[in-house]
Amino acid sequence: MHLFFANGIILLIVMHILISSLGAKEYNLEEIVDHNVVLSTKEIYFPDFPGAFNPSIFKTDEGYIFVFRYSPNPYWDLWTTYMCAALLDDSFELIAGPDVLSTGLNEGYVKSQAEDPRIFSFQGKLYLIYNDNVEISRPWARDRRDMYLAELIYENGSFSLRTPTQLIYAHRYKDQYWQ
Repeated sequence: MHLFFANGIILLIVMHILISSLGAKEYNLEEIVDHNVVLSTKEIYFPDFPGAFNPSIFKTDEGYIFVFRYSPNPYWDLWTTYMCAALLDDSFELIAGPDVLSTGLNEGYVKSQAEDPRIFSFQGKLYLIYNDNVEISRPWARDRRDMYLAELIYENGSFSLRTPTQLIYAHRYKDQYWQ
């Protein structure tokens, strides 16, 4: 869920990704929630990314940039996860993507474990902040996950990332597993 402030009115947009069929489906939630707060909901379908979850959305001049987490095989390989990005129009219909975002950090034996992308703008550029583990193939909860920052690029109808920067708090790095 994300809150947008427009003309003093809070617009609550509930995003739920379900990838079992094509198209978008409108929902009427009047029986469940106060219709003065939730104006509408809409499921967004990406057929090539079943089970996609944990989205973040950002309004741009081109539409909405929608980033999310995707696990290709959550039952047998739950450690492998990717971040993806798509461009949606003002009706939340797909314009471009979704594209899998390569961080370039998991080139060895450790598959991508990039998670929880959050998108924001700073000085006219778009960025993702996310967490990843690039050292351990099948990590336990106590193993390290580090935070990264990368510029999100949209060119020629496709999304990509510039080389990520690892965010480190040096004083606590050796004994704090979640930076």
